[in-house]
Order: sequence, then C-alpha cells, then structure tokens
Amino acid sequence: MKSSRTLLFCCDGASRGAYTLPHLTTTQLVIIAIIVILAIIPSVIILRRLGFSPWWAIIAPLSPLNIIGLWVLAFVKWPVEDPFKS
Repeated sequence: MKSSRTLLFCCDGASRGAYTLPHLTTTQLVIIAIIVILAIIPSVIILRRLGFSPWWAIIAPLSPLNIIGLWVLAFVKWPVEDPFKS
C-alpha cells in the first residue's frame, strides 16, 4: 500500500508530489534583503580592519557558515596582528 503523505505547502493538483515553497510577498522579500544587507555591511567593515578580504562577508547571512567563519577567524593568524612589524 502506498503512502499518501507528501511534502506540500499548497493544495493544487498541478504540483502534487513535488516540494514547493510557500509564496513570498514583495514586502517579505524586501525585509529579507534588508536583513541580509544589514548582516553583510558590518562584516565587510570588520574584515577590512582585520586585513582580510571583504568577500568573506558573503557567508555572514548564512547561519551555519557564519558560525564556522567566526571560529576560523578566531584562530587564524591575523594579517594586522603584529603592530611592530615593518
């Protein structure tokens, strides 16, 4: 006997059996974009001050990756670490 359970958020017959995401409104997409930008901007500033490439800030909004990035940042030798080096 086949199971009739499916992973669906919508109930139309056209997408039956497929996993579909719920519809996001324009307001929700704008809010998500603002949150992503608010996570990236301070990360770029901090990374530049530390002497790292600002491209690492791309992982800031991605939750599992930013935790790994913080651990790497905590234990790697910083390029600006030695103030007496000429």
